[in-house]
Amino acid sequence: MLRYAKISAVVISVIGLAALAPQSVQAGVLLDFSLDNSTVSGTTVADLSGNGYNGTIVTTYGPVTTGVPGALNEAFWFEGGRIHVSPGPVLVGNVPFTLAFWIKTEDTANKYVLNNETYNQWGVLLNWSGAGGGPGTIAIWNLNNLTGTDSAITLLENNTWEHVAWTYDGAKLVKYHNGVQQSEYSNPNIAFAYPNTTWRFGESGLGGGFIGGLDEIRIYSNALSASEVAALATIPEPSAMALAVLGLIGLLAYAWRKRR
Repeated sequence: MLRYAKISAVVISVIGLAALAPQSVQAGVLLDFSLDNSTVSGTTVADLSGNGYNGTIVTTYGPVTTGVPGALNEAFWFEGGRIHVSPGPVLVGNVPFTLAFWIKTEDTANKYVLNNETYNQWGVLLNWSGAGGGPGTIAIWNLNNLTGTDSAITLLENNTWEHVAWTYDGAKLVKYHNGVQQSEYSNPNIAFAYPNTTWRFGESGLGGGFIGGLDEIRIYSNALSASEVAALATIPEPSAMALAVLGLIGLLAYAWRKRR
């Protein structure tokens, strides 16, 4: 019986690894914060892109709670704190990009979710009417030749994980909500005016800190396709490997009963 118990423990561990395996990350990723507990050491948040853009948890203006249930595995919950990345990914001029992440919030105030600290030149804003988005929206603000109206994504549920993404190929901005394209905006010159040397996630500037959760933050140097964005917004089902191991557990349990 002990032998079967040991085998069962092993296969259960395999199931956990198989079922909770991270999503594949597409080419061109500049920064990748899974925000899983395994990527946090003290106040350091590991960048999984391999580019070394590790973040630092800053709690000067409020807490950041790690290890909360996320859209995928664990996530961060912000209540005034932030992740500070310096130096961060450099985007200058009219360059392609993709910004994608999961968000969960009940915050109805005007708040930055992401901001460039060095120049306060651009960011992602929640509920900010001044950016053209308005209540219940999240929008990119203050890139040259781009308004909040052009980039605003309507969030549908309070306190529910929702995936948002913006892609830009040098001529067209496309916005996605939960992996589905909402609309596109043609503009040949959406420009980053300054080097983005410092990034703040859960920014604690405008109106105080963002209250809510973030998960699976990714920035790319290219415009992802619609299918690639949909893959980021998909919560994976247990893999075939996990299902096979479940069947193995059933066989082991049956064999153990037969031996009794």
